[in-house]
Amino acid sequence: MKALKKSIVASAIAGALILGTASTAVRADLESHDKAHVYVNVVSNISVQTLTSNVGLGDIQTGLINGSLAFSVNANMEAVSISASATSLYKGNDATNTEVAPIALNAEAGATYIAPNANPLQGGSNSASCAENGTIPAPNGDGDMTLFECDTISFESSQDGYFSQDVMVELQWHQDDPEKTTGQYSGYVFFWASVLDGGGGGNGGDPNPGGGQPPG
Repeated sequence: MKALKKSIVASAIAGALILGTASTAVRADLESHDKAHVYVNVVSNISVQTLTSNVGLGDIQTGLINGSLAFSVNANMEAVSISASATSLYKGNDATNTEVAPIALNAEAGATYIAPNANPLQGGSNSASCAENGTIPAPNGDGDMTLFECDTISFESSQDGYFSQDVMVELQWHQDDPEKTTGQYSGYVFFWASVLDGGGGGNGGDPNPGGGQPPG
């Protein structure tokens, strides 16, 4: 009788152990977890916006015509390269007109880039030389316009880790014909800005990789 009781107890214990093990296995299959590490690289970027897209240059008989254009530049880097180019001014904005000569940019005066919270790198000047560099298709589709390209100048912002400010571009055209036909003469100014990933790396860079072609 004692041997039978011991056998029954042993069987009961073994059954409980088996049942417990099975129960644990079932719970493990119903729930599990793991993890993955995620990351992202924030890279340099820049945007440019024309603040006034239609700028009047006043009235002129003969003499110098001064233009001041404002562009908003926003980058998540402190160092930025800036350049500009401009066309001659054409009567009626028509570059196909061969009867009336356009008013050319005064290339000798160059261009001046004014960034109120930035300074040219390496103690450079904010005055850029300009020179005639062929023609470009007129943005309005009327013929080809003479293009003057101005040098690139690199600036470093005094802001903390970014460049976010309005940049002024000052240019000059020369109306030297006292018998010039009256009317409205117009053209275009193009502006480029690019980040310098090296930051403070000196003047250089090519914010106009299109080789003189205006942005679309």
